[in-house]
Amino acid sequence: MLKKDYMISIIVPIYNIGEYLVECIESLIKQTHRNIQIILVDDGSTDNSGLICDQYAECDDRIEVIHQKNKGLVEARKAGLRIAKGTFVGFVDGDDYVESTMYEILLSNMLEENVDVVHSGYIVNKWGRERKVVQYDRKVVDKSTDLLSDILLSKSRISPSIWSKLFRKEIIQECYDEVNDCASYGEDLICLVSIAVRSYRVFLIDDAFYHYREREESISHIRKSGAYLKEILLCENVKDVLLKHDLFQNHFSEYSAFTREHLLVALQKDSDNTFAIQKYVFPNPELLQHKKIVILGAGKVGRDFYSQICRYTNCQVVAWIDNYPEKYHYEFIDVESPEIICNIVFDIIVIAALEKKTYEEMRDSLSCYNIPNDKMIWIKPNRDI
Repeated sequence: MLKKDYMISIIVPIYNIGEYLVECIESLIKQTHRNIQIILVDDGSTDNSGLICDQYAECDDRIEVIHQKNKGLVEARKAGLRIAKGTFVGFVDGDDYVESTMYEILLSNMLEENVDVVHSGYIVNKWGRERKVVQYDRKVVDKSTDLLSDILLSKSRISPSIWSKLFRKEIIQECYDEVNDCASYGEDLICLVSIAVRSYRVFLIDDAFYHYREREESISHIRKSGAYLKEILLCENVKDVLLKHDLFQNHFSEYSAFTREHLLVALQKDSDNTFAIQKYVFPNPELLQHKKIVILGAGKVGRDFYSQICRYTNCQVVAWIDNYPEKYHYEFIDVESPEIICNIVFDIIVIAALEKKTYEEMRDSLSCYNIPNDKMIWIKPNRDI
């Protein structure tokens, strides 16, 4: 069977994203692999999303539209899976878009490596800028790798994102069936756990084709309002998967660590004080003594570093910078653009990153300022909790 003869079903859940939907659909109909079924699931949209879907369906017979009452992301994807005709299945969120070669490349690797899932990186689009995220080398992950333990212990570099992958249809159907219909958070992670417990072969591509649009109103960026309950439901769903496959006792310690991690995340999200709970610690504070310090990075690690270092009396934080300073709004604290380092006196820049690859990207972002390497420092953070 020739590659062009394999059909790929691409499922797109849609809810009130008319502003972005045309770009998404256009990126799919322009795929270089032409044998595709595009399933647009209008999950009860109240804007013009449903109309856009119908207009495109009239122009391209590869497009099928499902209109349903609003049931949430999981049930929208499951509705698409029920009518999927392809040998392989991919997912795209309706406010994102993909490179024209994405599915041709994923399919080629699926067939050449004879695997069950192909996973690629992604490109984050936020605040008008793009950043490629690929955190692994090109390789096959199979039963010789304890993927399940790595996931539960937050050691896996494979993003759980369902939209950066291509699946064999029968595999994604049985794995996604284990996701609770009411899940509104972490459903991708639950699906990845299901893949791991079955020891399916996953091929990692060290390139990115999916453009992920980060929006403040998206589900994954809800900061408060019931975060604790959402994390508990996620943990319970993962536990159900482990119990179903008789793996809970064997992985009890890893599951306990997983639960502790996610409940901590919930406490951080629900807390009125962003700095109340410190998770990451700069492990060598003696290196900071008597230094004027710039902290680069205002995310989770940077926030914890700032909270820690500001308590020391024998050093001084002279600036807190980030490549996206407009994203962060901390009371009484200014996160500034990297340009400020041209106008201040400092001894050292502490780069707040969890992984070495992220550190390298952040370090390279400062290359235009000609900062000597010995004035930039990164040490993998310790975990305080």
